[in-house]
Amino acid sequence: MKPRMLFVLALVASPFVAASAHTVSGVTAPVTQFKPGRYPVTVKLDNALFAKAGVEGTLIVPPGVSGAAPVVVFFHGNSRDKKLHKKGADFLVKGAAANRVILLSMQNWWSLSGDHVEGFDDSRRATNLLLQQLVSSGVAQGDKVFLSGFSAGGFTAIASFIQSIHYNEMMGDKDANYFDYAGVISMKGNFYPQFFMPDPMLDPDQRRARYGELTRNKKVILTVGGKKDAPRVQKQAPECRDFLRDWGVQPDYREFPNEGHNPAQTNIDLLWQMIN
Repeated sequence: MKPRMLFVLALVASPFVAASAHTVSGVTAPVTQFKPGRYPVTVKLDNALFAKAGVEGTLIVPPGVSGAAPVVVFFHGNSRDKKLHKKGADFLVKGAAANRVILLSMQNWWSLSGDHVEGFDDSRRATNLLLQQLVSSGVAQGDKVFLSGFSAGGFTAIASFIQSIHYNEMMGDKDANYFDYAGVISMKGNFYPQFFMPDPMLDPDQRRARYGELTRNKKVILTVGGKKDAPRVQKQAPECRDFLRDWGVQPDYREFPNEGHNPAQTNIDLLWQMIN
């Protein structure tokens, strides 16, 4: 069976099976007491495509956070290092402390799956489940949760955003498939339209209207570098912009002609502007 068909079946099969029994671990007393530090978190999906042993992440609580706080999720780029999440968001730690924002650095199972793009959905669903628990535990401010990612992680961020902010009953497993994110930034991210699953109950005009309504007050940012950026990203970033517009989403599209393929300070500044 083709990988994409497996992905489609994973999205639509849940109404026909028993209630999901995912396991979220790591939201411990020190986290709910806002003790500064780094905390390992894991989500074991009962129907993972690739992350059979669980999706791991690192929750970073900076000094100065004393109550429910905004959260920025970060997805790393193309790497087979399953421990990259432990340090992948380090370049955001200083800004998180300055803005009193909790960071959640998650594994990106697109790259960790052996380059199966559909693996991003394991990361998406695990992140949604973890955030649901952080909100219910009083750690995360539910209306101030943002997604971010660089390169392959940029795709995982934007795809997770689009697939999660709209829910229909055919998807089932709402805790895993839905989260009302406040915004997203794809920093020089990849784009593959075939992994965006449209709601079959909506025709294109209805879909545009629905996503236009859902994202009217949300921030959706795409960045791309110049000739020194990855050739694939140079091609895919404008394709992503046009695709989102066709779905009714109006992204803030930023070109940085002098930049290569890295999360430059210009991109980091946009991220922190997004949450304020």
